[in-house]
Amino acid sequence: MFVNGTLDEFLDCLDFAPDGVLDTIKLLAVQMPLNDVAKRQAILDKTGFDVTRAIELQKDDEPKEEAPKATRRAAVPGENETSSQASTGRRVIKTAE
Repeated sequence: MFVNGTLDEFLDCLDFAPDGVLDTIKLLAVQMPLNDVAKRQAILDKTGFDVTRAIELQKDDEPKEEAPKATRRAAVPGENETSSQASTGRRVIKTAE
């Protein structure tokens, strides 16, 4: 009914549907979301529920995914050095006597 139904069919549904069906219509209108502005206005007029505002609030409540901040890790001199990263400091060579 949301997608393929006409506005007149939708208005008939709103006029004659029991409260449980109206609650389901409001829930689905926000979850889908309902793109037909005339149908949103009909829901607002018949039930007092603003679908547009509910969709905006739902978007505001969604957690925003932030890109993780890249942190530069500087190595402390002398820790975990490999042979290619070894310090170029003074070297003592032992000679055979």
